[in-house]
Amino acid sequence: MKVLVTGGAGYLGSLLSTYLIEKGMHVVVYDNLLYGGESLLPLFSHPRFQLIIGDIRDITSLSGAVKKVNAVVHLAALVGEDACLIDPAATEVINVQATQKLVKIAIASGVKRIIFSSTCSNYGISDVHTIATEVTKLKPLSLYAQTKVAAEKSIIHASDKQTLTCLLRFGTLCGLSPRMRFNLLVNNMARSAALGKKISIFAPNAWRPFLHIRDAVEVIYQCLTVPAAQITHQIFNVVGENYQKQQLAQLVIAHCPQAQIVIKKDKVDARDYRVSGERIARKLNFYPNYTIEEAFIEIVQAVKNGVLIDPFRAVYEALPDIKQLN
Repeated sequence: MKVLVTGGAGYLGSLLSTYLIEKGMHVVVYDNLLYGGESLLPLFSHPRFQLIIGDIRDITSLSGAVKKVNAVVHLAALVGEDACLIDPAATEVINVQATQKLVKIAIASGVKRIIFSSTCSNYGISDVHTIATEVTKLKPLSLYAQTKVAAEKSIIHASDKQTLTCLLRFGTLCGLSPRMRFNLLVNNMARSAALGKKISIFAPNAWRPFLHIRDAVEVIYQCLTVPAAQITHQIFNVVGENYQKQQLAQLVIAHCPQAQIVIKKDKVDARDYRVSGERIARKLNFYPNYTIEEAFIEIVQAVKNGVLIDPFRAVYEALPDIKQLN
């Protein structure tokens, strides 16, 4: 199978690309290298790897990349609210309009499977006594989530009988990657704990769904390889564990007793939701293989041992310069 991975040099994409090649697939990475391409260096000598440097908004380049691939895994996006608010107009074009065009091109080119990376942030806030499922009403509170909801709708609208589409709503990812990100809650807390930095937590009772990045990779692989009938035009929540922020604080203390944790009760976080992964367990027999605690520990060890040089480098925050978006 030949797979196009948009955003393949990123946090999830670089790990996924390596895994797919290990599984015998031919991988075409399409990425503008906004945050660099070092994560792909180990793949360059592999005969089943190809890199196309291009912007997801460049239809001509994108059309060429889609040719002769069997499947598309669409990860390319501006991710997270801070990044999206740098240029809301560009965010709309990148996250929504470019997705619409990519899906249209892929279907016209005869691509058999389109796997889209979405987010559990689409649920926004839910009754604390309920757990969100795939049919729960979406209440996106951030620009990032709003663009993901819009992109989901465009994919559903464009779907046809010849092309399988599958939407994956991931919990907040955590864990090590060749293209590390520290603007994710667990990763951020692990970095700070490892270096003895103060950790500020607001809305300590708020719930969040989390997922180890290696489980995210495995789910995408399954969606590329299982019989089409199991996932055709499906939406799946993909979560490992639901945690309250105060539970994460307890996890930090358990492994880093000297960590400085400050609870800020004066700051409000409207996002508060738990998410069920029951559907994907039933349909694909998928159960997480890695825990959030394991993700925390591996990052602490990597940072403490100096594996990541200068873990506070700006590139790890995944915040683009506004000039890079125009």
